[in-house]
Amino acid sequence: MSERKTFTLSELQEKVLNAPLLTDSQKLDLMALLNGKKVADLTYNIMAKNIFSPNSQESRFDFLLQRIMKEKITQLESNTNYEKNNVRKVICDITSHLKDGRSSNSDVQNVVQEFIFSRFEIYTSRILMMQYSLPVKEDKNQARLDKNPYVILVVLMKESPQKFKDFDSNRYIHRVKCAVSDSGLEFPLLREIAFVQLDKALDMYLSKTYSKDEDVELLKLLAMIADVNNPYVEKDIKSDPFLAGIYNDALKLSLNKDALSMIFAEEIAVADYNYNIHVAKKHGRSEGYSEGKNAGFSEGKHEGTKDTNKLYSWLINSGRYNDLKRATEDEAYYVKILKEYELYRFQIAKQKSAV
Repeated sequence: MSERKTFTLSELQEKVLNAPLLTDSQKLDLMALLNGKKVADLTYNIMAKNIFSPNSQESRFDFLLQRIMKEKITQLESNTNYEKNNVRKVICDITSHLKDGRSSNSDVQNVVQEFIFSRFEIYTSRILMMQYSLPVKEDKNQARLDKNPYVILVVLMKESPQKFKDFDSNRYIHRVKCAVSDSGLEFPLLREIAFVQLDKALDMYLSKTYSKDEDVELLKLLAMIADVNNPYVEKDIKSDPFLAGIYNDALKLSLNKDALSMIFAEEIAVADYNYNIHVAKKHGRSEGYSEGKNAGFSEGKHEGTKDTNKLYSWLINSGRYNDLKRATEDEAYYVKILKEYELYRFQIAKQKSAV
């Protein structure tokens, strides 16, 4: 098995600038992260699994699980990975085995999952069958089905799927604890799922539109997970010892080169996922339409992207971070800076030819 390469900071910067699938905004955010200007989002795989680890951060994991599910979760017995290769590029799984025999899983999603309900019907069924199969020596004919513990699934969505956005409600946590028949009969399930809209929680926290009975401590944590770099959230974090501890750990991890390499890889995976979804939606409608024009556009776009990357690299190496930020937000200023860069390149080339 080959070892994963650890990149230097300059190598990571170069990779970010030359990543064709990343937008200018994404590149700017990653460059700010690489240069210590911001803290890595807590929804990144490496961040979530370290910050809320059931093994090393029991109190944080318990807090999140108990408050979201609104029940007392017993102390963790151990962390159980049901699949050794249970690593997602765009979905982070934090699995655990509770002392009372239940299994739980927390999913942190960086990408919108439009088929979210189908996915978790299948996913929770798989976890339930794995739980039912333990211990393997148990005689299934003698198994007490009425004593089989249910599984818990918490889904933390950084960006809510459209179905959640269209649902008219002031709730940002949607708990599924029973099924209802068409006659109105309710019956329990062997799975409990909580869908958490992090984006909506952040909006409600910032606008102070939550009710007086709201669990503000939980809401503040969810807002932090949604956007740890929001200045208003960051201000409130520092006055709360529990959240300040999470922030400090996140800050330390954000300076770790191995973690930064994994974050970059995750961003590329997310960008690739979004690109493939976009292509899949467009495929068929644009096929055969002005093929030559599209080929020319792609070539021109590729050349333009290379020039943009070189410009950004020049600004970074010159320490002109304010100009870099403004160039990504102001098109007129971008054109101005690009002309300045082209003049710089012309002068360099002229000096070389004179030697």
